[in-house]
Amino acid sequence: MNFIVLMSDTLRSDHLQPYGSKWVQTPYASEFAKTAAMFDTCWAGSFPTLPNRLDLFTGRYGEPIHAWLPLPYGETTLPEVMRKNGYITSLICDTPHLINGGHNFDFPFHHWEFIRGQEVDRYGMDDKAVEFPFHDASKVNVTVNNMHTAQYIRNTRGRVTEEDWATRKTFDTAIRWLEKNARQEKFFLWIDGFDPHEPQLPPKKYIDMYDKDYDGQVFLQHVLDANKLSAEELHNIRARYAGTVTFVDRLFGRLLEALEDLKLADDTCIVWVSDHGTQLGEHGKVLLKQVQFNESARTHLMIRTPNRDGAGKHFKDLVQPCDLAPTLLDLAGLPVPERMHGKSYLPLLQGKPFAAREVAITGHAGTNRFCGGRFPMVARDQR
Repeated sequence: MNFIVLMSDTLRSDHLQPYGSKWVQTPYASEFAKTAAMFDTCWAGSFPTLPNRLDLFTGRYGEPIHAWLPLPYGETTLPEVMRKNGYITSLICDTPHLINGGHNFDFPFHHWEFIRGQEVDRYGMDDKAVEFPFHDASKVNVTVNNMHTAQYIRNTRGRVTEEDWATRKTFDTAIRWLEKNARQEKFFLWIDGFDPHEPQLPPKKYIDMYDKDYDGQVFLQHVLDANKLSAEELHNIRARYAGTVTFVDRLFGRLLEALEDLKLADDTCIVWVSDHGTQLGEHGKVLLKQVQFNESARTHLMIRTPNRDGAGKHFKDLVQPCDLAPTLLDLAGLPVPERMHGKSYLPLLQGKPFAAREVAITGHAGTNRFCGGRFPMVARDQR
């Protein structure tokens, strides 16, 4: 059996048709859902991006959550266990935080490839002036927007066709890797895609699906007060997010088609997961992520096993990111290291007795200016 984990950063499940969205077009998610199990109450644990990956890779909580720190050398991880048990392992990513800053997430894999240019990736540099797409600085968090948006603008100058987008390059790279490694005895491929994380600027045709020919201000990062935005500005933010989700969905469809063409689809477990959501006007916040709000803390999780365990079903049992590693090791028939805190939910998918979590704990990684200088933690149950 092979494994592919697709991480789509900041993907809200309620913007996918199989989770009930009535306005965002995600036909490939809908088709995938017919053969996959879907989780409705998968909550982030350590939060946000990098701490979440620590949960996923190590199958552990932190102390009590993981801080925003590199993956420690010597830590027991899911890809390392797979590698030691004969799997060829690969990381293909355009999420800059995994590689930038020496964060070390490439280390457990045989192979890794980093597609450059997303958000704060220190990639583009030139002497041209940066013109911000917003003009009323009172509506945005200027510090974050000036830092993140300026680098993003430099990174993405010269994009013309869809093939120029980092997201498309990431999926194309993954498909090429599969073509070269289709005859491996067994492989574990982790694809870490940054979209639909802000700044949401997919190819224009995807934006036009939801907000054609908008010519107002474009907000790419944190907007602290949604009440300061006009109705047209807020609609454009939501439309660009929706367009980015549709863009990712279509690329996911290309990945699924490649697996069919390569005769890998029936012997590959595919996991499609997100690390957190975002706020798109709810609670007066726009493009912010705060653990106390369900829109940010709920994560998307779909899993299709070769046996199609739980296919087409929605599971409401509480699961968290640290449960994924034990689940995939269980599916591979490998022992789960004692060091892992998580709990395999494979029995749940197979209709066997399963003692569900009574509570899910989500915590933001350390003091954060968007949380008022606090260290928030939230407990959620089925209510």
